[in-house]
Amino acid sequence: MQTEPSDLITMMHHLRSVVSQLRPQSELTFGEFCAMNMIEASQKDENQKLTPTSLNEQLGTKKPATSRMLTVLEKKGFLKKVSDAKDHRIYYLELTALGKQALLKERDIFHKLLIRIGNRMGKDEIKQMVESLQKLGDILEDVLELPSME
Repeated sequence: MQTEPSDLITMMHHLRSVVSQLRPQSELTFGEFCAMNMIEASQKDENQKLTPTSLNEQLGTKKPATSRMLTVLEKKGFLKKVSDAKDHRIYYLELTALGKQALLKERDIFHKLLIRIGNRMGKDEIKQMVESLQKLGDILEDVLELPSME
């Protein structure tokens, strides 16, 4: 079976549509879930504090979208902004206790979903898919001259 470039475009659109609907428990959008994971990871290392700008760069989203998401997370009580001790114009993002609890709950539900996917696909196919998607991402970054998302 010959694969046409339009097949890849169709599949990318389909995956984007499906992923945008991922709401394991519907308390968080998939983007909020990803952002909260990044914020949590940054809290584990004092030297890796995350600013809204650095989160925006890691997410690869537009600043207004990231700003709206942070406002929503803050209103939900999941996120707090902490001023830098030396320069009060700079602030860092931290999850609240409620945010950590919500993330843990979402992660558990999401993990169960991934196990179901893994059971249907198998380890080898998942490994091959991850490698192919990584290669696709690297090629797209190169062709579009984007900074690496790693």
